[in-house]
Amino acid sequence: MISGISARRVSGSQIVASGNGAPNESSNGIIADTVRIDQLTAQHNLGPGVSAQHMRLQNSTVTENNGLGIGVDLASSSRPRLRETTCGRSQKFGSVAGDDWDVCLND
Repeated sequence: MISGISARRVSGSQIVASGNGAPNESSNGIIADTVRIDQLTAQHNLGPGVSAQHMRLQNSTVTENNGLGIGVDLASSSRPRLRETTCGRSQKFGSVAGDDWDVCLND
């Protein structure tokens, strides 16, 4: 799996992680243990826009990604902390597909 940004910890502002992946290959926008970002744009990735154990996003847009082949935008072990952030669908790590955090528009 190839990701746009892969690190133990990702933090910052005005970050774009979009359009990652190739046909028949899932690819996250960001994959990390911890993510803390203000103004993230993660769209059109062939995997989740953000996959992290813990995430805090504000003023961000994480939409139109295709994690798990079912449109997952955020995947995490703990409930994502979102402020002024738009996302389509979340997923709990280690759960059956569709088990969400009830934080995104389509959860």
